[in-house]
Amino acid sequence: SSTGSMSVCVGTTMTLSNTVSGGTWSSASSAIASVGGTTGVVTGASVGSTNITYSIGTGCRSISTVAVNAAAPAITGPTSVCEGSSVTFTATGSGSWSSANTTIADVSAGVVSGVAAGSTTITYTMPSGCFSTKSILVKVTPVISAPSFMTVGDTLTALSSVSGGTWSSSAAGVAGVTATTGFITAVSAGSVTISFTATSTGCVGSWGIYVMNASESKPGMTNGTVTAFSLYPNPTVGSLTINTEVGGRMTVMTIDGRTVGSYELTAGSNTIQLSSDLAAGAYMCQFIGTDGSTQQVRMVLQR
Repeated sequence: SSTGSMSVCVGTTMTLSNTVSGGTWSSASSAIASVGGTTGVVTGASVGSTNITYSIGTGCRSISTVAVNAAAPAITGPTSVCEGSSVTFTATGSGSWSSANTTIADVSAGVVSGVAAGSTTITYTMPSGCFSTKSILVKVTPVISAPSFMTVGDTLTALSSVSGGTWSSSAAGVAGVTATTGFITAVSAGSVTISFTATSTGCVGSWGIYVMNASESKPGMTNGTVTAFSLYPNPTVGSLTINTEVGGRMTVMTIDGRTVGSYELTAGSNTIQLSSDLAAGAYMCQFIGTDGSTQQVRMVLQR
């Protein structure tokens, strides 16, 4: 008997074999599936089924019925995505989606989420087993370094982890920023988002700042770093352990500055569970201690 998969997709190949050597392969209908005479490599040509025969010199033969299934539909969609953002892939039919490397990009119902810089392959598999693939490049999203609080009249320069780009402010009346240098001037009380768009990738990193009146400032408030603050594991699948010398509040935000979680922490070791609704991707964790100090940590969530 010949062995091997008894089905193949249109446009793809599979190989049949036989323990008896020296024979030749033939197809009853090359319009449905052709076969290499000495190799047993079967190529699907059109939907249907045909008999593949292996014959030896004595006249004895083995006949295998091979089904040819429709090729999986092509995947359409962008070729790249930024860390912490998502794009949508589409394909007809009732297939399922998967990613070759979920630490780089994850996919659910065709929505591809960028997790970390790199490239991977997204696969769309039909119930027949036929599949199509599309590569996706995950580009680096700038991480912004800036304080969470400013007082009216304050000035400072924000920093980006990526060089070359343009700075912008969501509310110049609250805090303006120089497009080329990241120089921020606090104008009036309120909330503002400072963004940096990288020229090389088009990816946007953002950070939220609250501008206070002088009367709102808390005595001793600084923009320093907590002496001891750690967050692990990172990347995480949802559970986090945070160690800090002082109590305070940790806010989890998307790369574009949208708050998706807030947690009260006590001095010492804290364990939190991120919401199951959060998509895989990169997030910023902002900790504000009871002593007024701040800490910013970039976190990667995997699903």
